[in-house]
Amino acid sequence: MGRTVLALTRIAFGLLILVAMITMIRFLVDEGSFNALNFFTFFTILSNLLAMGVLLEGGRRMLTGTPPIPDMIRGAAVVYMTVTYIVFAVLLRGLEEELQTHLAWVDSVFHRVAPIVLMLGWVVDPPKERIPFRRALWWLAFPLYFATFAYVYRAVVAYEERQLAALFGAAYQRYCEEVPRFWPRLSPYRAGSGRFSVINSLRGEWLAWCAHAALAALFAVKLIS
Repeated sequence: MGRTVLALTRIAFGLLILVAMITMIRFLVDEGSFNALNFFTFFTILSNLLAMGVLLEGGRRMLTGTPPIPDMIRGAAVVYMTVTYIVFAVLLRGLEEELQTHLAWVDSVFHRVAPIVLMLGWVVDPPKERIPFRRALWWLAFPLYFATFAYVYRAVVAYEERQLAALFGAAYQRYCEEVPRFWPRLSPYRAGSGRFSVINSLRGEWLAWCAHAALAALFAVKLIS
């Protein structure tokens, strides 16, 4: 495959992920339930954001002749998208209705198309040099961190749900029946009133954002160095 064709293919699939991401966010904002912290702490979303960046920037660099994206970063994107593909295929496939992710094409992009594109890209354009095994182990740092975070976050959510159920009673129970606990809802929620404030959401979760940013910075340094 010619380098120009490969570059344009990467850019095209990167733009596809971007469109799917914007579509998903728009649905959540329109229904007034977009929570930036919740949305951007899903492993699928974070993995697809990294994949999108790798594809778009990788394609741009190939077209302009600038140095390519480091293989450690490309490899991280491949590993995370592979995990996304496997988890969805093994644990979540067929549960679209329960998860209320009715936009089938968005699901396909995030969980099938993008992972396959990243895996094929690694095969078609492999690393220029062999990556040492010990260094490659750093690719597992993010999935392990996320698994730990998800375990703790689940406990926190369960505690908050008990408190909200005691405070709001039947109204909160109806809300729980309409809105999934973890996976972002794509179909509009019509029973509520008022508008969700993204700014207030970010302010209320500033400590968690700082922790994520610090760990992301440390991980990025390890991948690049």
